[in-house]
Amino acid sequence: MNDNVAIAVDESGEEAIVTGRGLVYANKVGSLLHERLVRRVYSARGDGANRRLQALFSEIPYACIEVAEQIVDVASAATDQKLGQNLVVSPSDHINFAVERARNGTYRSNLLSDEIESFYPAECFVGQQALGIIERKPGVTLDLSEAASIAFHVIDNSERGGAGIDAIQIIQGVEGMMEVIQRELGIAVSKDRSHYARLVVHLKSLMRRMRHLM
Repeated sequence: MNDNVAIAVDESGEEAIVTGRGLVYANKVGSLLHERLVRRVYSARGDGANRRLQALFSEIPYACIEVAEQIVDVASAATDQKLGQNLVVSPSDHINFAVERARNGTYRSNLLSDEIESFYPAECFVGQQALGIIERKPGVTLDLSEAASIAFHVIDNSERGGAGIDAIQIIQGVEGMMEVIQRELGIAVSKDRSHYARLVVHLKSLMRRMRHLM
């Protein structure tokens, strides 16, 4: 597909997309790719899914794909989870558009950035690390709120988001419960206090249990 992305076939005859910097350089169609050059292997079951994956990797600059792959490594360590290929596919597309907007001087804020930062600190840490990676790789400085957008991709593709649970609904639900608690008890809970973070953890768990019962 280009010097860094190729369509390959494994020992069992299954087709996959493989990535790695300079992976295809000096190789011909049908030649054996050395495993040490392969950074990631992406498999898609079904012709339709395979075509969509091929189209995505042919349209997105490899620098954005490489950044997304590094984000997966950071996210896996920060959240102590093994994250799959979807966490490369979805943010690489987002990063590509974000980089293009930044280069064109356009900006789109994330309205939920404060809430995501409060409720998902580990994932937001990943987003903040991602901004540094993007600044080094494509060489573009993104707005700080983009960290929350990238964090949302991590949430959406991890166990922390809850299987089949919409993270936005969790955020909105927890916010609503926080308002009730403060109103009924006549108190103001500071987001900077450790008690707030602990309460949010319990409320998120409550939201997940409620969703499973519905």
